[in-house]
Amino acid sequence: MNNYKHKLKLLSALLFVYIILFEFILEHNKFLPKPSILFESLFQIWKDYNLLSGILITAGIVYFSIVGSFILLWLLKNPIIKFFAKYSCGIEALQLFKSVPVFMLILIVSLWFDASESAKSVFIFLITFISLSRVLAKELSRTKKEYLEVAQNLNPEKLYAEVYWKSSLPSLLELAVRFQRVLWLIVLVYEFVSMSFGMGAIMRLALLYQDLSGIIIIGIIQVLLIWLGTVTLQFLKKKIAFWET
Repeated sequence: MNNYKHKLKLLSALLFVYIILFEFILEHNKFLPKPSILFESLFQIWKDYNLLSGILITAGIVYFSIVGSFILLWLLKNPIIKFFAKYSCGIEALQLFKSVPVFMLILIVSLWFDASESAKSVFIFLITFISLSRVLAKELSRTKKEYLEVAQNLNPEKLYAEVYWKSSLPSLLELAVRFQRVLWLIVLVYEFVSMSFGMGAIMRLALLYQDLSGIIIIGIIQVLLIWLGTVTLQFLKKKIAFWET
């Protein structure tokens, strides 16, 4: 809570400096528009760029991918954990995936499928699911010995679900909190490159029009959405997995 208060104070101070500096001192500059101009153009930009649809599409893909991947991983936890426990090559393959440049994958998928919304959704979902699976595989080796000793009489299915899965859950949710920020960037870049409709494509359009006010307003909205998503996911993490790894 104190961390959020500190960030809020810092944000308020920066906002105050911006208003004073660019509204009254540097009225005519090519770097940042006056705050009053931003406020006046907000509703026009919202309408002209169809921002609501862009927000719903981009945010929807980000959080559907996180929630959907988490549910799928939970449904398949027993066979997945069993596979990783038996075959170390699976873990090594997932670690190798981390080294693949995401931007290269974005370019390839964009060339293959153009601005396909389905391709974008599947691509983002797969990246999220593989990232969560990688953390699950990594956490299996970190399961505390005392947990395994207590559960040594359980059958394998119970061992996977009650010990390995629950031991990995805090780390999986922590990844969801951190990874959603990265996922926003991936989706925005994908939309920017492929012109698949969303906030990334809207930012490219604003750039083509050299609309500085539009770019800044869209950026502020994105920051607020990411912050709201972070707070929500952290709240869920505390409620769902409040124990230590």
